[in-house]
Amino acid sequence: MPWTLSHSAAVLPLRRLSPVPLDFAALVIGSMTPDVGYYLRRFDLSQFAHSLPGSLLACLPTGVIMLCLFYFFCRPVCYALPAPHRQHLFPLCPEFPTSLARWTILLFSLFLGAWTHILWDAFTHENGWFVVRLPWLQEPVMQLGSTTIFMYLLMQELSTLVGFLIVLLAYRSWLHRQPALDPPPDPGSNRMRYLFWIVLLGVSLAVSLPPAIQFASSTHLQGFLFGRSVVFRTAIYSHAVAVPVTLLGTSILYRRRHR
Repeated sequence: MPWTLSHSAAVLPLRRLSPVPLDFAALVIGSMTPDVGYYLRRFDLSQFAHSLPGSLLACLPTGVIMLCLFYFFCRPVCYALPAPHRQHLFPLCPEFPTSLARWTILLFSLFLGAWTHILWDAFTHENGWFVVRLPWLQEPVMQLGSTTIFMYLLMQELSTLVGFLIVLLAYRSWLHRQPALDPPPDPGSNRMRYLFWIVLLGVSLAVSLPPAIQFASSTHLQGFLFGRSVVFRTAIYSHAVAVPVTLLGTSILYRRRHR
């Protein structure tokens, strides 16, 4: 799969182009919902989520849960970010929606975001809807050792990199358009925030990389496919560590500072 976060690139223009109101956070979350089963080690759930019935029965409920987590933990997580990200993002954290009209927009945005993901994968997965119907997507384009790289797989890897780069550049552009801020009054606090995220990343990788290598070794994959399996499994395992630690750690910090 393309790295799940890269799918956010597909929803960036939607709110501006849509003739109906859309919620940006719900679009982004929706664009990630079809892959959630992978991170829960429920591959059957993710396969189902990449279908029309799954977009309704799996992606929407998953998206609602993720949205609730977003509303509950947005402030603690943003508060733990270093400057200037904290100052610009924290004020944008929304209140929990309570109106039916608001939830209608949220649900539609989740559904639309999920379908940007499903359509993307339809061009880049071996059994994708367009891949099985367009012969040129099944054409071999290069050979890496004993591994044949087909067009759909090349598009999958390239779209992951391009999508992630688009997300980074879009955020950087948005950040540069924000008003200039004074330096943080407590540089030590800012350094501790950087340290928190660096340690979290290091621990997550240290915990997840060995089992990822062990799994890839057990499959007897070699070369490109071995490396790809390690990256894929590391992404899955590291989120299992990083997400709960982030939510718990930032919540404790936020509540201690706002008692």
